[in-house]
Amino acid sequence: MSSNFENLPLPVNRDAQDYSRLVPPNSAVEIPVVGEFVYCKFSDGSIRVVIDGKSTLMESGDERRSGGTSVFRGVTLINDTENAKTITFVIGFGKFDRKIIQGNISITPEVQRASGAYADDTRYNIALTLSFDAGFEPQSFSRKQLTELYQVDEIGTYSSGVARGPNDSLVISTGFNSSENIFTYTRIDPLTGKTLQNFGLRRTGVGGSDYYITHLAHYQGSYYVAINDAGANITVRNHSDGYSVGITQERPEYITYSDGLAYVMTVTGFGKNYVEVWEIGNPGQRVRTIDVHGMTGFTNFDSIDVKNGILYIADALQESLGLIDLADDSLIFFESSGWESKDGIVVVGRNIFTAQPVGDNAVFYKMALEPYENTARGSARVGEGGGAGVRIFEDNGAQFVTQAPVSVIYGNDGAIISGEIIRTAIEFYFKKEVTDDYLDHVFKFMAVYQGDQTDVLQKNIVQSGGATFLRLKIEDDFTIRIPGYIVLTLDNGLKFKD
Repeated sequence: MSSNFENLPLPVNRDAQDYSRLVPPNSAVEIPVVGEFVYCKFSDGSIRVVIDGKSTLMESGDERRSGGTSVFRGVTLINDTENAKTITFVIGFGKFDRKIIQGNISITPEVQRASGAYADDTRYNIALTLSFDAGFEPQSFSRKQLTELYQVDEIGTYSSGVARGPNDSLVISTGFNSSENIFTYTRIDPLTGKTLQNFGLRRTGVGGSDYYITHLAHYQGSYYVAINDAGANITVRNHSDGYSVGITQERPEYITYSDGLAYVMTVTGFGKNYVEVWEIGNPGQRVRTIDVHGMTGFTNFDSIDVKNGILYIADALQESLGLIDLADDSLIFFESSGWESKDGIVVVGRNIFTAQPVGDNAVFYKMALEPYENTARGSARVGEGGGAGVRIFEDNGAQFVTQAPVSVIYGNDGAIISGEIIRTAIEFYFKKEVTDDYLDHVFKFMAVYQGDQTDVLQKNIVQSGGATFLRLKIEDDFTIRIPGYIVLTLDNGLKFKD
């Protein structure tokens, strides 16, 4: 490698400073600097250091000096491996006491993001055994496509619509137990229809003795309820402590919560709808009122939800759906939805979930907000091959449907999976959809096949050292064979879609 190191002038200030570099695989990086010593403060592996034509392998804690009164001009770092290396060197002049550096400076390893910025090193390993549902057929959904999902039987008197429960679950009212003075509810998994919990909210202690709950929503560990007390005391309250979020002169029909604010769909005596926005407190303060009737001209809105800064409103009678941007309370669109008399909405991922009472049962539906395809269904559990330091998260073993572009070919001895394997494994395990920048939090991928055909795809391994896959432009495009396991190195910055 040619360089112009010999023309580097002596610095005016003969001191020392840090030099941090990322050295890609099988590459060299030059540092144009003049000095008397080089000290390796941090390296995530051995690195070849060339000074004045002489090459030495160095790692954290190693030092080289030019000797006597001579100086060197230029330092070349050579990475002979298949993995990127992140290093920090102290280079300069003067007497350098390694013991003082080691004893008084705490070195915090860092990783490098796609932007080039460094972040604290919070990497961890997770070893996963993937399991795919062989009976699953890929499903494509068009925008506003309504799909009947499942029926929840014998839930009782279903009265107040679908509401948002903890962790994007669905809550439906099942009636009122007059002998115990309790409103009863069932909480279900939106993907499977499985009952997660049956619970009740006691009427005493909140509002008067004759009040009824028109709707409820879960937010930060508490259920908030919209209360109509025979028309005399209409409030929205935190049910657990009775704190009033707000008092409205109109009838509260539906409520939802987001980012410390309560959104209350109210109905006036003339049948007009407004959405009141309240700060959650004791008492809360009304921030503003959104005139959804004036925006749309409609008067029969009976459902409301908020997700990612968007207010969703539904009019079952007119079979219409509206979206409002809460940044400026502007109407994004208002158009026909195609559903009939569904009651209550909850936005989860790319879908709106709703339900319709049928006798003592409830039939659940979902409507696609945008076109998408479900490509595979399966699960991932902590498996073998992880070794020490494998982090284990809670896993209920339930299956998850991913939209990652993957294809699955089944055979007598397992399956061959191609496509975005990393994304699929992460989503199967955490049961959540990752954000598009997930590769900026991935540092290692290893796949090990453990089937009978030991000559095929024994092991795939890709590592990126101290830089992320996204930084090094490593794509999530692999082919693996199962049964077997994969090992991922991730970090705490991994994010999931709401």
